[in-house]
Amino acid sequence: MRLDKTIIGQNVQTATEYNKLYYALNAQLTGSNGVKKIPGGTSGFIPFNVNLTLDGVSGVKIYNKLELDTSFLPNGYPTSLDFIVTGIDHKIQKGDWETNLTLTMMPKFDTVEVVDVRQSFDVAPEPKDFAVDETTSSGPTGTLNNINNTDAMRDKNLWLYLAWQQGQGGAAEHYDIANGTRDKYNKVSIGAIEGNWPAGSVASNGIDASKVSSNYNTNPRALAQAFIEVYKKFYDGKVSTKAQKFQDGISTGKTERNGISYSEMSTIFNEVATGEVSYTNLVYFAAIENNFNIDSATSNTFKGMFQIDSRPAPPGRTNKFIPIITATKDGPGHAAGYTKYWKNGNYIRLVYPFIGKKFKSFKNASRSWKTLNP
Repeated sequence: MRLDKTIIGQNVQTATEYNKLYYALNAQLTGSNGVKKIPGGTSGFIPFNVNLTLDGVSGVKIYNKLELDTSFLPNGYPTSLDFIVTGIDHKIQKGDWETNLTLTMMPKFDTVEVVDVRQSFDVAPEPKDFAVDETTSSGPTGTLNNINNTDAMRDKNLWLYLAWQQGQGGAAEHYDIANGTRDKYNKVSIGAIEGNWPAGSVASNGIDASKVSSNYNTNPRALAQAFIEVYKKFYDGKVSTKAQKFQDGISTGKTERNGISYSEMSTIFNEVATGEVSYTNLVYFAAIENNFNIDSATSNTFKGMFQIDSRPAPPGRTNKFIPIITATKDGPGHAAGYTKYWKNGNYIRLVYPFIGKKFKSFKNASRSWKTLNP
């Protein structure tokens, strides 16, 4: 077999750049406050370079990080690596300016606590505000090693939905408690967790809906992690076929139960989907919350395909959704006691901005979000 020295040289150069970046970032991300960041998901990692040729662009600097679509890569890569700019080259030919970027793959860094082993032998560790005594607890320990929530914690679409469905503060509590940066639930009640637990779901640490109450105060971290795990499975299962159903409904001229065509919905989804909320998000939300149907039972608290909260606000506050359902009531629904919320699609147009706003509030309320989702 003949060895290609050119390819060998390229691989050596890639590995060299990788090691330079690795040790530089590792040193930079090691602090004196007991916190260190280590590369996550690096088992079996093979570093590689990517070359991109773009229309001429300025402002890109060496060691900038670029966000790329990595869904085509093998499992383990998409959620665990970044691309760092390690080379920039410009050229002008035939009146066109082109920029070539060389990107080197780097593993993302996860936060861990640094333990001083020497100190632990002669000085008792200081208790944490939210610590659970995992050596004596009879319940699940709730450590992140028990439940592999890596994908769930970094699934922006899942958290966009939970911020809408649980409220931005409630979703932030689940998120931060699971990460160990919050000690207990405040905005989310036992009943709210039990009532939203996907029917029949049991987390890998053994918690199901019947064990919510027993873990709510004694081991909230295990409960939060369990809730996120079962909701990830529920969400993925719900949305896996919905986009195709919607697309098939568009191509075959199908309508929801009140006669509104999927094609008309799709047009409005495309019209408003920008920023935090994508077209696909709107399809998933409409499918999960009301199976694409635009009407709701009059006696229900939550109205329309996105199930907006119509309850009166507490004293001194305003429910901003009430004007939307008032303005978009469009006659009786498909059956007695049901009301349509549509008015030429204005229901979607008026609700849409609130979905993204709740997600932005969730990100601001979640102390861990920027660490795990840079």
